[in-house]
Amino acid sequence: MRKKIFILVFVFLYCAAMTGCGKSIKEENGEEPQFKEEEEEPSGLLGDYFEDSYEASVFEQSDVDSDTVQWICSAYSIYTHYNRKELGCVGGIDPEDRDVYQFAVKTALADGWSIADRDSAISQIRSLLEKGHREKYREFIAEMKEHNLLSLTEEELLERVEREHGDVNEFKAAYRAYHALGEKALDAWDYSRALQILGDCYQAEYISLEECLDQSLAVAEVLQAEFSDWDEVCESYLYGYNFWKKDDADDSLSDTADRWKVYEELKEMEDGPFSVPYDTELKESWKNVIVKQEKEETEEEDDGTYLLSDIDDKITVEVTVPEEFDSGNSMDEHTVFVDYYNEKTKTVADLMYDISENMSEEDILRNINLSLAMSVQNGAEDMEIGEIKSMTVGEWEINYVTATFKSNGNEHRDCTSWAKIDDTYMVSCGIGDCDLRGDFLYPDLEEMLEVIYNGIKKTD
Repeated sequence: MRKKIFILVFVFLYCAAMTGCGKSIKEENGEEPQFKEEEEEPSGLLGDYFEDSYEASVFEQSDVDSDTVQWICSAYSIYTHYNRKELGCVGGIDPEDRDVYQFAVKTALADGWSIADRDSAISQIRSLLEKGHREKYREFIAEMKEHNLLSLTEEELLERVEREHGDVNEFKAAYRAYHALGEKALDAWDYSRALQILGDCYQAEYISLEECLDQSLAVAEVLQAEFSDWDEVCESYLYGYNFWKKDDADDSLSDTADRWKVYEELKEMEDGPFSVPYDTELKESWKNVIVKQEKEETEEEDDGTYLLSDIDDKITVEVTVPEEFDSGNSMDEHTVFVDYYNEKTKTVADLMYDISENMSEEDILRNINLSLAMSVQNGAEDMEIGEIKSMTVGEWEINYVTATFKSNGNEHRDCTSWAKIDDTYMVSCGIGDCDLRGDFLYPDLEEMLEVIYNGIKKTD
């Protein structure tokens, strides 16, 4: 059967998750466990790894892939797998798919990290490596020590905190983290997220692959030296997520519990990310590599026009995308994906064209609601779904449904539109845009639909 086509909230599979029920660890005698004195934070994390301006590396991951690169990817694999991205790829995306997913990556960076360009990317990475959540955690632990909370049993702690403060989740998360890993308990949370952001910024083309790997190596070396195995790294990451999220890790429906489940899934994978030996010798395998993938001279210049067919190649339409959109992106030979991004106004938008067999309005709405439910799970708020509306553009009788919502304070608008080609097939266009600073690319949605469907023509 034809694949489902209404990827209404395509971007938000990646947007809201920024990254677990932890072990309940306490000493049998109720006394505070003793840990070694913490050394000063290792040097090397903030070396001079970034050039003055962006220039793409002459190599791709496939040219320099090694145990070191895979070790780096493994360090943030919980985030990668939770967000349905590709394990073992820097930034969770195969280089061949970058054009398709770059809009989603940029939106996620803007929403989750206020990263919208090269300068803000480097600034945010350095801020995370300098302080991160581990600074707040250590301050929180110091206060708990001052009030003799860490020497209590967990049951005693929760009773006291509930009596004096009400909300116990942050205290419980800090208590468990400290009794498991001490002062360093949240370090892997910050370092793993730094590796993840580096990968995302490479995919967004804010930093080069070489810059990404140079800085990632420095972080990976510190991470590897500070923890003894993948279990400690992942537990530190999950304790950090729980401390940041402030939810109840014992609730099986909590976000923290979901991430612990992902961790357990990854551990069960025979050739999963944690099959990479933790004590791998980390090396600069990408240095002195001279590889340049040149485009063939015969490659035709892209004019923004495509022939779009159904999965069985039984019917075809010609699609000319609006001139504002970058063209040349295809998810496969039967789907066209294009996007628009303006650095100055921070306006973002994307379009995805597809052909499928006719579906009932009930089936269409069911798919839309399923996709929107995934957006809510990933942090979308104030969701509003409109009714099915109709309009005529040239030879097309169009139906469309609009949804609006907020994510990290930004307004988002998604629209699923479709029109019958004949009694068997229909052509569709999914529209997604985000008001990061100012307005949508087309404030009038019907004007945008006119532009889109005037660019779609039936072929003989």
